[in-house]
Amino acid sequence: MSSEKIEILENLKKELISGKMSVMIGAGFSKNAKKEFPSWDELLYDMVLELYEDEIEEKYFRYLNYRNKQNNEEEISKEKFEENAVKKIIQREGYLEIVSKYIKLKGRKEAISIYIENKFQKIDKCNEEELKIHKELLLLNWNNVYTTNYDTLLEQANEEINYKYEKDAILNSSDLSIGNKNRIIKVHGTLRKEDRKEEYGFDNDRYTQYIISKEDYEEYPKKHEAFTQLMRIALLQEKFMLVGFSGNDPNFTSWVNWVQDILIKNENKEPKIYLIDIDNKPISEELGLWYKNMGIQRICLLEDEIFNFLNKSSNNISSKIQYSEKIKISFENLFLFLYEENKEEFINLMKSIYNKTKEQVFAIDNVIKDYERLKKLYYHNRLNYRSDVRDYCKYSLSNLTRKYDFVDSQYKLKYFGLISFLINFNLLPICLSIDEKEINKLTEIFDTIDYNLLDNEEKKEYHSFLFVLLDNNLILNEKYKFSLYFDRLNTKNLDNEEKHKLTYYKLLFYAINLDYKNLIECIDNWKPEENIDLNFSWVIKKIGLMSYTKIPIYYKKSLELLEELEKNIDNKPISEQLWFYEFVPFFHRKYDENMKDIYFNKRNHLRQYNLIKISDLFGNLKKEEKKEDIKPSEKKRHLISFSHNLGLNDETKRLMDTIRLIKLSFESGFPFNSNMLINIKEEEWFTNFKNIYFEKDLFYLSLFLTLQYYKQYSSDFDLFEKIMEEIIKIQKDNKQLLDLFKIVEKNFWYYYNEKKELRKDFIVIITSLFNTLPYNEWKNFFNEFWKLIKNNEVQLYTEDNNYNKKYLISFVEKSLVHIEEKELLINLIEDFIKLKENDEVKTEFINHILNNKNIRLIENDINKKLDYLIDNLENNPYIYFKKINLFYKYLDENQKEKIYLKINDLLNSKNYREIFYYLLYFSKSDKNIHNKIKENLLNEKDLWDTGFDISEEAKRCIYYHYGVYYIFPYKITKKSIDFQNGLEWSNEEINKIYDKLLDIIKKINKLEKIHLDDFEFHNYSLIQEMLRFLDEEREFLQSRNDYVSTYEELKRIYKEITGFDNITNGLLSDNEKTVIMAYDELNFGFYDFDKRYINDYKLLINKIIFKKEPKLEAGLDYFCYILERHKDNPEIKNFIEEYKLILNSYKNLEELINYDISYIFEKLVRIAKVLKEWGVKDDIIEEWQKKKEATFYNNVRYIDL
Repeated sequence: MSSEKIEILENLKKELISGKMSVMIGAGFSKNAKKEFPSWDELLYDMVLELYEDEIEEKYFRYLNYRNKQNNEEEISKEKFEENAVKKIIQREGYLEIVSKYIKLKGRKEAISIYIENKFQKIDKCNEEELKIHKELLLLNWNNVYTTNYDTLLEQANEEINYKYEKDAILNSSDLSIGNKNRIIKVHGTLRKEDRKEEYGFDNDRYTQYIISKEDYEEYPKKHEAFTQLMRIALLQEKFMLVGFSGNDPNFTSWVNWVQDILIKNENKEPKIYLIDIDNKPISEELGLWYKNMGIQRICLLEDEIFNFLNKSSNNISSKIQYSEKIKISFENLFLFLYEENKEEFINLMKSIYNKTKEQVFAIDNVIKDYERLKKLYYHNRLNYRSDVRDYCKYSLSNLTRKYDFVDSQYKLKYFGLISFLINFNLLPICLSIDEKEINKLTEIFDTIDYNLLDNEEKKEYHSFLFVLLDNNLILNEKYKFSLYFDRLNTKNLDNEEKHKLTYYKLLFYAINLDYKNLIECIDNWKPEENIDLNFSWVIKKIGLMSYTKIPIYYKKSLELLEELEKNIDNKPISEQLWFYEFVPFFHRKYDENMKDIYFNKRNHLRQYNLIKISDLFGNLKKEEKKEDIKPSEKKRHLISFSHNLGLNDETKRLMDTIRLIKLSFESGFPFNSNMLINIKEEEWFTNFKNIYFEKDLFYLSLFLTLQYYKQYSSDFDLFEKIMEEIIKIQKDNKQLLDLFKIVEKNFWYYYNEKKELRKDFIVIITSLFNTLPYNEWKNFFNEFWKLIKNNEVQLYTEDNNYNKKYLISFVEKSLVHIEEKELLINLIEDFIKLKENDEVKTEFINHILNNKNIRLIENDINKKLDYLIDNLENNPYIYFKKINLFYKYLDENQKEKIYLKINDLLNSKNYREIFYYLLYFSKSDKNIHNKIKENLLNEKDLWDTGFDISEEAKRCIYYHYGVYYIFPYKITKKSIDFQNGLEWSNEEINKIYDKLLDIIKKINKLEKIHLDDFEFHNYSLIQEMLRFLDEEREFLQSRNDYVSTYEELKRIYKEITGFDNITNGLLSDNEKTVIMAYDELNFGFYDFDKRYINDYKLLINKIIFKKEPKLEAGLDYFCYILERHKDNPEIKNFIEEYKLILNSYKNLEELINYDISYIFEKLVRIAKVLKEWGVKDDIIEEWQKKKEATFYNNVRYIDL
């Protein structure tokens, strides 16, 4: 397309953006609604037939005589002949002259009124789809809309878009006012309403209903001078776009004649009028010259170059569609092109306000003019992400609040309205927008205003500032102040929009305070969907709020509301349409592929028009979040203490960006649990949003934010648990935490009992509080919830719902160590002993309850409970032996004897492979038992089994069991000083074990590389055990020729699996999985204290001192286990100075932002305890003693130091 034509279109857009443009609409535009709406020719057709009936009949008679003489000429039908004749008469006589003759023929002017109404009344009423192009036109940024049309399509479209323009069209000069905007002005009259036919006349002329005759046009400048002058003045101040006119349209030519002196005086020769023409035919040279002299720029909308430029989705569509459809598409694309949200003008106005407010001589009236214009543009610019615009807001607010004394009383409410506007646009609460002293001053002045003396416009400004104060207390969660401002607003005369806004704030207040019962009840009672067209954005916000509740039934309701919204989407500005099509995919996931394609195409088409996209807004704010890590202040911060100034630190700016993101979610309706926001890697979430967790004033807001991120059926349990630990660590306020516990407890039972929903996120919150709150505060909840687990109403683990396991196990584990009641401990132990459903999972809990400091009070009771396990050992020997093993120290000799007597029967059971290790413990070194165990093992086909078979055809592993159950734990079953009941193997037996090992190595080597990850997952410890076997029996096996090669092959496999060939390399790795395996290998090496691993132990100590990642917390755990297990070993005591260095290195626990502080705290206190038991004297030990006594972490307080 030529650059000249692009420039014309761009100039038209700039004029519209400038806010100095109106539109004039002619008859041709109505055909976009219905083709039945007549053009001039069609309107006058029957009139010409009546006026010139004799002439047409005579000509037709002559034609027939001529046709009869020309036998070979094709006959023209009478209808076609009449059509051609009418067209020629109109061209000869002129439109206006024909009308005048018709009136003269009828003898009265009322005849033309009846004629017009008969033509229009039946087709005037249109549906939403028919009005689509009219609505799109009206949504553009016109100052006023003028029309020569008699139909009421513009009024209907205005109603459909919620009266962007004044409700009643202007028909009388007495209603005109120079300077007023947002009006539909009907300059030639309008159709009389069916129920008000007695009303007659246009502009107080009781004899004329419609401007249509020659005399009407000639007398118009005098009879209707006010209309003429209005258009003349408008043309002096602004420019016009004309649609629905042709070059010979009498409405067009007459209007140009009325204002031609203004057009001729246009010295800069820039177009004053942009004529949108759908006639693609070339115009005559004289018409082109007239256009030029009158300052009229013609734009041929159907010209291929222009059509294809505007229709960005295709360059060939013009050849594939019908003419009428092409016209509609052309107008739609033109309006989309012109729409571009007026961002530049908006930014310029923001800049203008800033410049005017910083002037020493402050003229509030000039600022208010910009503000009035901003309000008109706000609907399409209310969500912003440009930092320069936010800066204009910030500095303008700073200037404005210091200049109240310069504000005349008549502008007082506008002043507060402007401040509210800037604060809302900046997406920050007032406490982060204005200095605290200025806030106090403003509210004092505001409270002196007498509401009853305000007019309706002033009341709206008054309400806007009240909403700002309400919003501030919502973010800060100042409950009393929020209620105060809510009640004040609730007593005011609010319009529909304000009422919904107030309800929305109430719902957000409930959501932030985790008051789900009231939130759900209020959502159910809030009915913006009763008028979806009027309350479109509020319905979207309601859907967002419903998603916060995580109630499945709301998902179905959301889909229903979205479908209703879709029916009304065409009535909305295209920016709202784009947001809708971005919003839908986060809820409407069950659309079929065709619907997905339709939505995708609509969204992409709208994105071509440089609209502000919600995804851009969230994306840009999230980018601003990704700045350098920050650390929390040493003392608890209060958000209100951040005075607004021009030199904010990075920490405060980061907090502001986080608040903006939250406010943007509230303003747009996009919930935080939509992918738009949670599409952040789990490890990045806390880094991005941790600044809000450091704010004491934002405690509940931070919880609300986190709950939206936590997804019910995902794997983000660890992240959520980590965030909860961090929030609790920062709070350190047991009253606040206790209040939180009570709120969440109440919500949990509300959901469980009334909504039949198990909120796992609530359990995570409650679990995180076990280690902080006194046991008496949460014991009742534990008892009630444990009943659900015990009765299998809540399952700890099922094959279908493995995700249940983690959060519930955490709940049980973290509670057991703190239980103080003797009777409850006894009952729990009995439960653990007797529970059968997936006992393997529940067996792990026994470790935790045995770590409870009060367990010593019930030792005798434990012994009595163990009889149940012994008596029923045959029923589930593997699980019951695991439990017995954990309670081993509580067994008496009689109980051990009973187990011994059961061994022979158990050896013959099908479960012997899983339990032979336990059988050895109770075997009393009985040779018969040992020989039977060895015989079974040596004859077992699954000795050293890997747990997989290989399909040669599929060339892949097929697992049929977990190898860990069939691993031959050679080292720990062999007789040693620590294990006198262990096995002793003959050389012949060792050879058999070795031969089986060789077979398994061959099987492993058949695996393709792609299967090694699976193999590693199942068999890492198997390879470890094989190597231990080769090490233990090296002296004998070295006589075998293949020993060295076998050993080297296993080492190669081990390195390929673990990533290291020795523990030192593993500990120094940057790979998390490799480091964990190295820790595990080191721990096993210290099982019976192998001195070969002492240097690796020293390396582990240094990693901990220098806080070397990865897996620092795990390293500290392994280290403490080794230290406490071997604390009496002199080799371990050689590192006392290093142990003190560890305590010194971690004494500033608050710096450990991304760690579980309570967990690390406990390990460090245990280190201090070992040093104290050794008699070591040092200030650092005393310092940890004081930390332990002062802490609120239960797991630390209960350690005896």
